Amino acid sequence: MLVRGLILDYEKLVEAHKLFYEGEYRAFNYDGYMKLKKWKSWMNPDLPVDEIRKLFNFIKSWDRFFQGDVELFRGIYREICPMRARARIPKQNR
Repeated sequence: MLVRGLILDYEKLVEAHKLFYEGEYRAFNYDGYMKLKKWKSWMNPDLPVDEIRKLFNFIKSWDRFFQGDVELFRGIYREICPMRARARIPKQNR
């Protein structure tokens, strides 16, 4: 019976996803951002400015009042990047 419950939950999740995309045009902005994002660039503590701008443009698509500071973000990212790298799951455990 548990399997049946999981199937129903999955079906509800798929339906909710469909409804979200039908009702929230900004959801497509996320898809666009994910296609433009250069994932390997985010492994580098010296994150390129164009990657930060892509992220900020995505955020601005949801919040028109957002005013990100590229240099502040870059400095914080440079600080936390080593911690993020240490927290990565080794490939053999994925």
